[in-house]
Amino acid sequence: MINKIRPWSEAESGGNTGRHPDSRWRVRAVVGWVTLSVLSIGYTEPSGATSLFTAKFEAMLDSGFGGLPPTLLGVSYVFEDRPPFLVVPHEAYYEFLSITVTLNGVEYSATPFDIGVQDNLPVSGGIRRDAYFVVGTVSGTFEANFELSSAGLEFVKFGSPPEALSDLSLPTSVAALSGFTVESELDHRIAFLSFENLATGEVVSNSGPLTSFTIERVAEPGALALLGFGLAGLGLARRRRREEPEPE
Repeated sequence: MINKIRPWSEAESGGNTGRHPDSRWRVRAVVGWVTLSVLSIGYTEPSGATSLFTAKFEAMLDSGFGGLPPTLLGVSYVFEDRPPFLVVPHEAYYEFLSITVTLNGVEYSATPFDIGVQDNLPVSGGIRRDAYFVVGTVSGTFEANFELSSAGLEFVKFGSPPEALSDLSLPTSVAALSGFTVESELDHRIAFLSFENLATGEVVSNSGPLTSFTIERVAEPGALALLGFGLAGLGLARRRRREEPEPE
């Protein structure tokens, strides 16, 4: 026996004979996605708006130096692509928004200090250097013996300077820092942790080479708002669909 599909009556189709009642919420969903796409394409950042970036890095610190046990330092920080708050010859300094510091997976209280960029900066002996560094203050006691003070990242290169820093602009990608290659004993790409050894009274800055480093752009607030409106519209359409009585 062949089951035949019974045509929907006018009452079941909401006055539109031949149309399944479920099609109405599908139409709303399609309209919602189309509207979201059109708004996203037409969206432009307001004049003067800044872009947000998040950076993350990890390093295994030098075990034993300053009495420190094997320690994995993890740091993430959020910054905006905005002008520096201070510019002096060969140097620029930038504020940033937040910093998170973990030691062996445990988070410690931290606040932003600054991001610095140096280009062709004269140092002793006529040598010049380039540098990029991020510093945050850290508070708390690690392993009961180490009073924390700061943590961050430091790239330093002597000799041929990375071209990306020639205008003292704030790097917003890992590629912009790729010129910091280690070609001498003075060059380095490290993370550091500063602390006081409470047992000895020694103040130490321990460091280690980076094991990972990323910089990613964060979605713009305006784009996130558009996405939220679109998803809210889809949710409303599904809710209305659930509230509609099922055909008898």
